[in-house]
Amino acid sequence: MRTYILKMCNYLMEKQNTETVKSKQVQTINAIIVDDHDMVAKAIAMVVSEMANIQVLGIANDTKAAIDLIDKHAPKLMLLDLIIADDNYEELANYFVKQCPRSKIIIVSGIADNFTVPTYIRDHVIAVIDKSKPWNSLISALERIKKESDRTSENEINKYDLQAIEAFPERIKKVFNEICKGSNNKEISRELGLSKSTVESYRKHICIKLEISGSQLVHLATLYRTLYWFYSD
Repeated sequence: MRTYILKMCNYLMEKQNTETVKSKQVQTINAIIVDDHDMVAKAIAMVVSEMANIQVLGIANDTKAAIDLIDKHAPKLMLLDLIIADDNYEELANYFVKQCPRSKIIIVSGIADNFTVPTYIRDHVIAVIDKSKPWNSLISALERIKKESDRTSENEINKYDLQAIEAFPERIKKVFNEICKGSNNKEISRELGLSKSTVESYRKHICIKLEISGSQLVHLATLYRTLYWFYSD
């Protein structure tokens, strides 16, 4: 019965985690547009807004306004012109990647053909678009961001192997059994005659081996206890 219950726990935890990740996948990618030509910025914003799950949070026509948007929204995407009024794009790009280290940048500029992406933002820039040409390449870049976001979310789905518990040494199995009863570290320590630090060490060992967090271990214990009660009734 124990093996069957562990399989059920495995299934339920994976199902819950998959549903959590799927809910993340539909979250909006927040974007800002930085261009000193307001009409061009609005045209870019219109194209971006047509993409599912990408939302334009604001348009900035200078560096100060862009920094305000970054501080307020921490966007995941910035569409950036290389010439912003009297300012240089470098200060803003540097600020953006430091404030939003997992962000992406699409360069949309009239001088894109002569532009080489600097090393310090190379990992963030996914496309350099000439805004004087048709914007098919901009749409392709936006599609690429969406696909990359989906892949990242899919990779977050954990696959559990809770039957690995059966291979644990008996002393650790006993600790796991006590956790499944709902016992805290102090109660486990008293019941098994172990020091509190040893119990904590065994709990960490269980989490590492099962590749789950401490909170997931508590969730697993609750599932196990509930299913054990149900099937042994």
